[in-house]
Amino acid sequence: MWSIPPPDPSVVSQTHDVTRVDHPDALPNAITSLLTRLPGALFHTLPRGSALFPSLLEEYTAPVVALQNEEGAVTDAYLLSALQRARLTKDASEIAEIARANEISSRAHEVVMRVLGLAVRTAQPKIPAGRSLLPGEWLIEKEGEAEAIFVASCRREGCVR
Repeated sequence: MWSIPPPDPSVVSQTHDVTRVDHPDALPNAITSLLTRLPGALFHTLPRGSALFPSLLEEYTAPVVALQNEEGAVTDAYLLSALQRARLTKDASEIAEIARANEISSRAHEVVMRVLGLAVRTAQPKIPAGRSLLPGEWLIEKEGEAEAIFVASCRREGCVR
């Protein structure tokens, strides 16, 4: 399956509300730099060893793991609950985006249901040999075809993700 490459950090910096974007291999130097400027800083991590989260390569986490020898320098007691609370907290613009996504998704489901209903009400159209079906002649025969129509409907309304 083909997938687009990840965006360049400079592009992500412009499209997301973040202070800094970098590749994972820059993490050890960033941590070391922070430790130099803020000795005694407390690092919050996701629960280590959990099957729910991907594990980071040891080369990325080495500066933080070295802190574990110091009392209280690394903790996994707070970050997960803070992330869960942040996911539940929505501002007005986020609520508006969710409502718009719900409207678009609902219409896309209606389109899929109409196409499925068309297949029930009518016989397979007679298509001249050598010609592909036009969108109005499509009938859903497989789940992947239903998904394609759903995605196409969403994209027609400006959703690209």
